[in-house]
Amino acid sequence: PGSLGNLSSLALLDLHMNEFTGTIPPQIGSLTQLSYLDLSSNHLSGEISSQLCDLGELLFLNVSGNELFGEVPSSGRCQNFTAMSFESNAGLCG
Repeated sequence: PGSLGNLSSLALLDLHMNEFTGTIPPQIGSLTQLSYLDLSSNHLSGEISSQLCDLGELLFLNVSGNELFGEVPSSGRCQNFTAMSFESNAGLCG
């Protein structure tokens, strides 16, 4: 939802195993205080935005078990996460 970006103080967002479809909401990229993001085990598709990897406080990311594709951004926080954060997305590489 568009209002997600208004939660500027949100530090933890756990939405795993909710059967969500579509792309990762771009509004998540504006959650500058976010340190924990779990979107695993849904049906999310599309690419991982580099804006997501630029969240300076992000210490934990799990997008495994979705239908994501494309290259995992190699900049920002994404370079600090292990392959386990991205596994079970047949179309992801990098």
